[in-house]
Amino acid sequence: ELSRLACEYAADANVIFVAFYDAEGVPQACAIEDRRAWEIFEKEKEGDGSFVVGQKLIRTPRSEPHPTPKIEDRSPLIIDAPTGGTRLGHVVVGLSLRPIHAMQEAQGRAALFMGIMAAALSVGMVFWSMRSWTRRLNQLVDASDHICRGDLSRTIHDIQGDEVGRLSQSFERMRLVVRQRDSELRQFNDSLQQMVRARTCELEREIAERKQ
Repeated sequence: ELSRLACEYAADANVIFVAFYDAEGVPQACAIEDRRAWEIFEKEKEGDGSFVVGQKLIRTPRSEPHPTPKIEDRSPLIIDAPTGGTRLGHVVVGLSLRPIHAMQEAQGRAALFMGIMAAALSVGMVFWSMRSWTRRLNQLVDASDHICRGDLSRTIHDIQGDEVGRLSQSFERMRLVVRQRDSELRQFNDSLQQMVRARTCELEREIAERKQ
């Protein structure tokens, strides 16, 4: 019966060995799925990190002096009766930690993948930002070259609120002011030339009248 129970418990995918001992600690039945883990347990009486070991006492109920052990099917790892009865022995169950380790490795790979994706996204955003800034700065340099050549018609349109945008907006205001002053200066020069021509005509007429 104990061998059958041991085989039933060992059928669980995470159970690597099950052993039943009597009150003196002598093995009565066992089912071993991982021989290496079982040898480590027999030597060390504990797990090595790849598996854990659980042990539970098997007692008789208080009211019955020598009944057979009660083993509840609903709790395969807790094989124990109410305290106070006669100790009949104990059961040892070894559980593999491979599923937990596999889950941890999967989580680690997922975290690494997310980290790589975040780094790639950050690099892409920085690269895109640098390209955008370079393009806007090139537009600003091109506009300044036109101003140096006397061409004040090149508009600088940048409504961004960052440093490059504020610089472009200041440069555009300066361009408008310079163009306005240049226009006023041209108008003044035209008016001055007209005044000079008119005054010259008057002088020439006065000279001609005097000669007569």
